[in-house]
Amino acid sequence: MEDEINGNVGLVYRRTCPVDDDDYEDDDDIIEGNNDKINDDNDDEEVDDDDNGNTEEKTNKLMPHVKEKLLDVFLEEETLTLWRPSENIIQYSLIPQLITVHNWPDYILQVYYAKFDCVSSVLPFDDAVPIITHQATNLLPTQDHSILRNYPKIKGLWYKPDRSDSIGVDDVSIVGNIKFSFSFSQSESETLFSNLNVYFLEVMDYGTDDESVSRFLLTTNEHKDLPKYDLFKPGGPIYVRREMTENGPKETYYYLKICHGFGGKPMKHVAEFMMEEDPWPMCNISAVSHRPLNDPAALVGAH
Repeated sequence: MEDEINGNVGLVYRRTCPVDDDDYEDDDDIIEGNNDKINDDNDDEEVDDDDNGNTEEKTNKLMPHVKEKLLDVFLEEETLTLWRPSENIIQYSLIPQLITVHNWPDYILQVYYAKFDCVSSVLPFDDAVPIITHQATNLLPTQDHSILRNYPKIKGLWYKPDRSDSIGVDDVSIVGNIKFSFSFSQSESETLFSNLNVYFLEVMDYGTDDESVSRFLLTTNEHKDLPKYDLFKPGGPIYVRREMTENGPKETYYYLKICHGFGGKPMKHVAEFMMEEDPWPMCNISAVSHRPLNDPAALVGAH
């Protein structure tokens, strides 16, 4: 039975970003235990009256725009939902709380987010060979269900958040055995995001597995038909916190590890990036241990 997208024949479904269960097993308890604390912080910073005592306009700015459903992808065993979350002037609404404080406390970030300092993409050996041979990662357009399939000239790999200290001999993946990765420069003018347009493609919910993946396009080009993403606004798939230190500004990168899906259901979450300009010159290549999905050991520490 062929996959169908709104009546159009689709390409073969392939999951590119499995999620590590260990990262999430206690998250539901953490969220439940911190809701009261989060709500207390919201009460501490209410919307203030302006000089005319008019709070209505400010309150309206805090009210989220309606989330946007892009399409449903009907597969033989499940339905994928592609959508974008609502947002207001303070936050994106991929988490259940509306947090009105501008500077989120660290414990809120710890509940919802995990840090990353590099991005990576894991491929099977046979898929990695052409990339290494041609010294280029942008050989093929995406084969996954994404609105990026409407842009066949954009080619490349999906990269996901990673930690540079986890890349090495103990690296394990259920996807493949070759990892392409690159770390962020410590120079503010050369970070992964600072000189690029960041476009929010979609959130895709895997209904049967309670998992969501948010996807972004990073490019120097303009795509006026795609919404730009504000990296410095929390509550979304990626959040960059900028702080002033003795050595100048410092940026810390976070990705959302748990979210609420389109139907409001708690979901495991990860982010993926497509880079329109080929990042091959920045790529490091490393071997990872491949553990098939049906291997019980793959459920622990897999990427």
